[in-house]
Amino acid sequence: MLTPVQKSDALKIFCAYGATNQLNMLVEECMELSLALHKNLTRSKISVFSDISVISELADVYIMLEQCSSLFDRSLLSCKISFKLTRELNRLNS
Repeated sequence: MLTPVQKSDALKIFCAYGATNQLNMLVEECMELSLALHKNLTRSKISVFSDISVISELADVYIMLEQCSSLFDRSLLSCKISFKLTRELNRLNS
């Protein structure tokens, strides 16, 4: 989702703040996204797909995931993503 320039900028920010701080920020941003989605889905008449607060929090989570995923084995992460997508597609098809 991030462009190469955005990924580079995210990495610079990650290096400046450090892994522990950014992992904590990832947790915080995921909670904020969860709350924005919950509020929108239960209280708002605005479509969740156009709610600026949801879009803003989703952008924050994308950035934090890009930063923090560098801490983990990318090959293992890719394999786990493939496994989970395949498993869910199999569930849909059965």
